[in-house]
Amino acid sequence: MEGSGNGERRARRTGILIGFLVAAVIGLGVGLALALGGDDDKTDESVTTPTSATTQATTTTDKTVTTTPPPTTTTTPSGATITQTQAKSAAQRGASAAVVHFGISIPPGDWDARCTAVGGRSDAATWSCQVASNSGQCAGPITAFARAPGVPATRDERIGCGE
Repeated sequence: MEGSGNGERRARRTGILIGFLVAAVIGLGVGLALALGGDDDKTDESVTTPTSATTQATTTTDKTVTTTPPPTTTTTPSGATITQTQAKSAAQRGASAAVVHFGISIPPGDWDARCTAVGGRSDAATWSCQVASNSGQCAGPITAFARAPGVPATRDERIGCGE
């Protein structure tokens, strides 16, 4: 029965090989889990958080808390603006110039102008105006705007004149 000894050795070698392969697969699985799981040992490493003029950051070892100050509100508009008085005056001049192509001459002082700021402020870059001649002959909308700070101009004249 010498053949049975070789079969036992072959079975033993196969068992050892299978055991080694199982141990290798388990070891690879544990190594992969540690590599993908990240650093959970809660070591005392510092966390760097960028800060700017509008964001302040507080860093601790457990978490980062970021606070942002509330936005600042400006009451004066940026850029070129004009006042309501300047807008009315510009609307009167613009209306007077607009009706010239109808062959009508109405001086700026003979126009009634009502202007509302776009954005509802006392100074604005754009004003929506309604104009009407004192004689009632001509009326319509016109836009007054700031060409430069304190320098009004007009555009979008839609003034009509009747008999």
